[in-house]
Amino acid sequence: MAKQKPGQRHQLLLLRNSWDRLWRSMLGIGLLLAGLWVGLAILVPSIDPLYDTLLFVGAAVILAFAFLTFVVRGRSYVQPFVDHVRLVTPLLQIKISYRRIRSVHSAELQDIFPPREVGAFVRDLLDPFYGRSAVLLDLNGYPVSLGLLRMLLPRPMLAPKGTGFVLVVKDWMALSTELDSFNDNYRMSRGTRSPSVGYGMYQKPKR
Repeated sequence: MAKQKPGQRHQLLLLRNSWDRLWRSMLGIGLLLAGLWVGLAILVPSIDPLYDTLLFVGAAVILAFAFLTFVVRGRSYVQPFVDHVRLVTPLLQIKISYRRIRSVHSAELQDIFPPREVGAFVRDLLDPFYGRSAVLLDLNGYPVSLGLLRMLLPRPMLAPKGTGFVLVVKDWMALSTELDSFNDNYRMSRGTRSPSVGYGMYQKPKR
């Protein structure tokens, strides 16, 4: 039997937005230091060489970091595989076995993170995506330490209730369908029951 091909790569929009904000901030700081270095060289020719060098090196390092961040900012995605889901970021690659997945479901982002209940920083990050649906992976445990995830991922990518990931992608329905298919095939190949799909922590009650 032919081996099942991996699913599509779905770009993680929250992570892309975070890296976009980071490279723009770094670019602004780098240009400010570069301008200060040039300005002082013109206005204060007798400036201490140590300060001159520190300004130059600081500007060069921060601008190089801004360029690197700009290059890798789009290299963050989620992709279903035969036996796991892969989350790839510029700094971290996570493999989530289907055995860890308790449920896969969708919810509107404003129901997961109500704008009035989150801090200003998180609300500012989420604001471009309110009105979208997200795919939630409800897990029985993280594949890596929670501390590392909090350090390297935007806070809204981690479920505020329970254990899991909040995945904001361009086509949430395609991702949800792929996860459903791969997960079912994995469970069937091992004779185990599939977890629920479409139901979970943030589903609105029926009226």
